[in-house]
Amino acid sequence: SAVHGWCLEAEQEGSAWLKAQRPSLGWERALQVLSADEDSPAADGLSSCNYNKTKRDARELVAGLSNFRNEGEFAPVWNNTLYDAAHTLTNLDRNWYRECKAADAHRAALQYGIATGTAYLLQTWDKYYHSQQRGDIRLAAYSPQDVTFVQLPKNHDIQRAYAVIIREELPI
Repeated sequence: SAVHGWCLEAEQEGSAWLKAQRPSLGWERALQVLSADEDSPAADGLSSCNYNKTKRDARELVAGLSNFRNEGEFAPVWNNTLYDAAHTLTNLDRNWYRECKAADAHRAALQYGIATGTAYLLQTWDKYYHSQQRGDIRLAAYSPQDVTFVQLPKNHDIQRAYAVIIREELPI
């Protein structure tokens, strides 16, 4: 019961900190603008050809920033006998990027970032990612509304927070 009480208090503290941040005041309005219907009726005497320029700009930004290929490469610097190991690590990294759809998570994080100004990516191990006995790293994107920090230091360095609360919807 003491742990449960601390968790409730930490969640309240994190929510209060999040609401005190200036950008959080505009999140709802930004999400309304970006999720507005395209079929808004035109005023009398005006053309019905219109589009949500903000929404289009956001889509173009996300498309441009998320259109990259993972071309990193591991290379030995001093010891060339490690070339085979570096080549294997490079191939494993490329395979993970393709198989685990990391580009989709990056795109989702960019969408959150464009709409709210910040986003978070979380890597977790999912032991059933591919099949019953074949796990892999899962990359998930979170909006700033789903991530709160508890007991931040005076300089608000989120890396030094005592605890981080990540709100995640779980199946029943």
